[in-house]
Amino acid sequence: MDGQQHARVRRLLLPAFSSRRIEQLKDSITRIVDGMLDRIEANGPEFDGMQDYAAHLVVDALLDAMVNMDQRRKAIFVAFHDMIPGTTYVKPGESWSPELRRAFDRTMEEVKVIIEERRVSPRSDFISDLVNAHDQGEKLSDSELFDQIFGICGASLSATSRAAGGALYLLYTHPEQLEQLIRNPALIPDALEECLRL
Repeated sequence: MDGQQHARVRRLLLPAFSSRRIEQLKDSITRIVDGMLDRIEANGPEFDGMQDYAAHLVVDALLDAMVNMDQRRKAIFVAFHDMIPGTTYVKPGESWSPELRRAFDRTMEEVKVIIEERRVSPRSDFISDLVNAHDQGEKLSDSELFDQIFGICGASLSATSRAAGGALYLLYTHPEQLEQLIRNPALIPDALEECLRL
């Protein structure tokens, strides 16, 4: 995407990231994460950082809070997420496995259905904001809209879960840093930024 097109798409996406929408997301995500942590604590004292935390963080917080997905839809996106590593084993010129192709195609079709649903019946959610994004008479093209929603709902699942699991790994392999955060929670935002940077 060239500079002008990038600037145009970014300008059109800004309303979806308004302070009002971010506050709504923050409240929803906080509620979801609190419930998830309560379940982890109830099942403790040990837990699997990737299975019990990172995977749920992505599916529940991202797909529930941002997109209001039901269980059927979440299963489609999770199935695609689980197949993404298979793309790294495909050599140039080779085809994807039939399972990967089916998961990708199902996800693409579901994104198209979500877009059409929001056009017909907008909701107060992030996806409706993207579908209705416009500025000075301009709107996102169907291709741009698809790419943004597919990226948020599909591709970002893998990166987000790995980042969350990686942050836990870093903290629990550096107990002195973890202890510092426990003693001074004001350091948490900077610690998160540092974990995401690595």
